[in-house]
Amino acid sequence: MIKMTYTEAATCGMNLKVRVTPEKSEKMQLAWFAAGKTWQGGRSIVTETGMEYLYLDKTLSFGHDFIESFNNNEAEEIELIDDTPQPNFASQQEVCLWVAQGNQVKSKDDIVAFKNGMLVFLKSGHVYQWNFEDYQNWQKHTPKLFGWSHCS
Repeated sequence: MIKMTYTEAATCGMNLKVRVTPEKSEKMQLAWFAAGKTWQGGRSIVTETGMEYLYLDKTLSFGHDFIESFNNNEAEEIELIDDTPQPNFASQQEVCLWVAQGNQVKSKDDIVAFKNGMLVFLKSGHVYQWNFEDYQNWQKHTPKLFGWSHCS
């Protein structure tokens, strides 16, 4: 499952669905409204925080108690993470796990991610053929709206 910050989810422009707690729902709604977007009815006030699912399309909508509807919805399911800066990794295994979950990592020179089933440098498209022994030089990377990302 792809991880996105609240701001990235609000500005991505892609059809998304997310399971939320009341706290996450409020944070997502605030990010959504900050991006100039509204609920389906045009309102932009925090409400319905007790709903279990949010759908982020051109407008914001919610669902409750209908896991089948949520699972059958074709939108990309994401996990929300805080907008705070993401820490470096503590081990090589953490880097591998992060990338294996569909996320990206960056070093000072490039970004590495799975693309078409292979680990690649996203700038050059070359296959990444090493391990992450230098894990302290890699950081979690969440793609921005422009360029290659989960949102394109």
